[in-house]
Amino acid sequence: MTLHKVYVDTCIFSKIIDDTFNDDSLYALEAICDNTSIILQASDKVLEEINNTKDKRTKIRLKVIYKLISKIQRMETKILKDGFSFPLQFPFIFGHYEEDPFYSDIKEIFTEHDAEQIFNASKERCDFFLTEDKKTILSRKEKWKKYLQSNTDLCDLKLVNCLELGDFLKKKS
Repeated sequence: MTLHKVYVDTCIFSKIIDDTFNDDSLYALEAICDNTSIILQASDKVLEEINNTKDKRTKIRLKVIYKLISKIQRMETKILKDGFSFPLQFPFIFGHYEEDPFYSDIKEIFTEHDAEQIFNASKERCDFFLTEDKKTILSRKEKWKKYLQSNTDLCDLKLVNCLELGDFLKKKS
């Protein structure tokens, strides 16, 4: 059985808590959760966004759900150029930091907020980025596909909503 790594966007957490999924999407999400080939993942960027939630009770419920999901390492969006650094005791860096070119490219397609999560999911080689954000992510899916086609050394991260991922899983079973 092939395992599929699915990065879960913050809006999925919020829609679960707010109970704002339509029935079709909610049932698709249930099928996703029931599928043993799926590993749900998130980075601490999601937790950072959760911590910005104004309503205390909502923030607590979001944190509980976040804690239940497998975590991936948050990737650095800057890389050290022309130098080196001493770890731990020596806080010296020789050289300079530049933004990772891949991250810069992603920011050309998505907002900075979304770009960092997509960057993390890509670097972690996730198969899917699960979101219901039509306005700033899913509406840019074609641009993302074109970018990936012109950069074949990158992972093939698919931007999907719950229904699309559910349909993919149905076809695979």
